[in-house]
Amino acid sequence: MVYAAATQSLAALEILAHTAALGDDYVVLGIDIPADLTIEEVRRGDLARWDLAGTRARGDRWLEQGRTVVLRVPSKVVPAEAIYVINPAHPDFPRLRIAQPEPFRFDERLLERWVGIR
Repeated sequence: MVYAAATQSLAALEILAHTAALGDDYVVLGIDIPADLTIEEVRRGDLARWDLAGTRARGDRWLEQGRTVVLRVPSKVVPAEAIYVINPAHPDFPRLRIAQPEPFRFDERLLERWVGIR
Protein backbone atom coordinates (compact mmCIF):
# COMPACT_ATOMS: atom_id res chain seq x y z
CA MET A 1 0.00 0.00 0.00
CA VAL A 2 0.98 3.59 -0.58
CA TYR A 3 0.02 6.00 2.17
CA ALA A 4 -0.49 9.54 0.84
CA ALA A 5 -1.93 12.79 2.15
CA ALA A 6 -4.20 15.23 0.37
CA THR A 7 -1.80 18.11 1.07
CA GLN A 8 1.90 18.57 1.81
CA SER A 9 1.05 20.17 5.15
CA LEU A 10 -0.99 17.15 6.24
CA ALA A 11 1.80 14.83 5.09
CA ALA A 12 4.23 16.80 7.27
CA LEU A 13 1.92 16.56 10.29
CA GLU A 14 1.43 12.83 9.74
CA ILE A 15 5.20 12.36 9.62
CA LEU A 16 5.63 14.34 12.84
CA ALA A 17 2.89 12.27 14.51
CA HIS A 18 4.34 8.91 13.47
CA THR A 19 8.11 9.39 13.41
CA ALA A 20 10.51 9.45 16.33
CA ALA A 21 13.43 10.85 14.33
CA LEU A 22 13.44 12.95 11.19
CA GLY A 23 15.87 12.68 8.34
CA ASP A 24 16.71 15.27 5.72
CA ASP A 25 15.90 13.10 2.74
CA TYR A 26 12.13 13.56 2.36
CA VAL A 27 10.59 14.09 -1.07
CA VAL A 28 7.14 15.08 -2.29
CA LEU A 29 5.42 13.19 -5.09
CA GLY A 30 2.28 14.64 -6.62
CA ILE A 31 -0.27 12.00 -7.61
CA ASP A 32 -3.00 12.72 -10.16
CA ILE A 33 -6.07 10.49 -9.88
CA PRO A 34 -8.16 10.52 -13.07
CA ALA A 35 -11.67 11.86 -12.47
CA ASP A 36 -13.31 8.73 -13.87
CA LEU A 37 -11.75 6.43 -11.26
CA THR A 38 -13.91 5.50 -8.30
CA ILE A 39 -12.45 6.43 -4.94
CA GLU A 40 -13.87 4.42 -2.07
CA GLU A 41 -14.39 6.58 1.00
CA VAL A 42 -14.42 5.94 4.72
CA ARG A 43 -16.41 8.70 6.40
CA ARG A 44 -15.47 10.21 9.73
CA GLY A 45 -18.56 8.74 11.37
CA ASP A 46 -17.56 5.26 10.22
CA LEU A 47 -14.47 5.48 12.41
CA ALA A 48 -16.19 6.24 15.70
CA ARG A 49 -13.23 4.80 17.58
CA TRP A 50 -9.68 5.17 16.37
CA ASP A 51 -8.81 1.59 17.19
CA LEU A 52 -5.59 0.79 15.34
CA ALA A 53 -6.32 -2.94 14.97
CA GLY A 54 -9.84 -2.32 13.62
CA THR A 55 -8.68 0.39 11.25
CA ARG A 56 -5.85 -1.79 9.99
CA ALA A 57 -8.22 -4.76 9.50
CA ARG A 58 -10.59 -2.58 7.48
CA GLY A 59 -7.72 -1.45 5.27
CA ASP A 60 -6.51 -5.02 4.85
CA ARG A 61 -9.99 -6.12 3.72
CA TRP A 62 -10.15 -3.25 1.22
CA LEU A 63 -6.74 -4.25 -0.14
CA GLU A 64 -7.59 -7.97 -0.37
CA GLN A 65 -10.95 -7.33 -2.07
CA GLY A 66 -9.41 -4.96 -4.63
CA ARG A 67 -12.60 -2.93 -5.02
CA THR A 68 -10.84 0.33 -5.93
CA VAL A 69 -7.32 1.57 -6.49
CA VAL A 70 -7.78 4.41 -3.98
CA LEU A 71 -9.32 4.54 -0.52
CA ARG A 72 -9.97 7.97 1.04
CA VAL A 73 -9.77 7.96 4.84
CA PRO A 74 -10.04 10.81 7.34
CA SER A 75 -6.73 11.68 8.96
CA LYS A 76 -6.56 11.00 12.68
CA VAL A 77 -4.21 13.96 13.04
CA VAL A 78 -6.59 16.37 11.23
CA PRO A 79 -9.95 14.55 10.84
CA ALA A 80 -11.34 17.18 8.45
CA GLU A 81 -8.57 16.32 5.97
CA ALA A 82 -7.94 13.16 3.98
CA ILE A 83 -5.39 10.43 3.71
CA TYR A 84 -5.35 8.40 0.50
CA VAL A 85 -4.40 4.75 0.62
CA ILE A 86 -3.35 3.47 -2.80
CA ASN A 87 -3.18 -0.15 -3.95
CA PRO A 88 -0.25 -0.59 -6.40
CA ALA A 89 -1.47 -4.13 -7.25
CA HIS A 90 -4.84 -2.87 -8.50
CA PRO A 91 -5.35 -2.99 -12.31
CA ASP A 92 -6.12 0.77 -12.37
CA PHE A 93 -2.85 1.73 -10.64
CA PRO A 94 -1.03 2.44 -13.94
CA ARG A 95 -3.67 5.09 -14.70
CA LEU A 96 -2.44 7.23 -11.80
CA ARG A 97 0.08 9.85 -12.80
CA ILE A 98 2.95 10.29 -10.39
CA ALA A 99 5.02 13.47 -10.67
CA GLN A 100 8.78 13.68 -10.37
CA PRO A 101 10.03 13.76 -6.78
CA GLU A 102 10.79 17.17 -5.31
CA PRO A 103 12.86 17.66 -2.15
CA PHE A 104 10.94 18.47 1.02
CA ARG A 105 12.56 19.87 4.12
CA PHE A 106 10.97 20.65 7.44
CA ASP A 107 11.44 24.28 8.45
CA GLU A 108 14.17 24.44 11.09
CA ARG A 109 12.00 26.59 13.36
CA LEU A 110 9.36 23.87 13.45
CA LEU A 111 11.92 21.22 14.23
CA GLU A 112 13.51 23.25 17.01
CA ARG A 113 10.24 24.30 18.60
CA TRP A 114 8.11 21.16 18.41
CA VAL A 115 10.49 18.27 17.92
CA GLY A 116 13.61 19.51 19.68
CA ILE A 117 15.85 18.74 16.71
CA ARG A 118 18.48 21.16 15.59
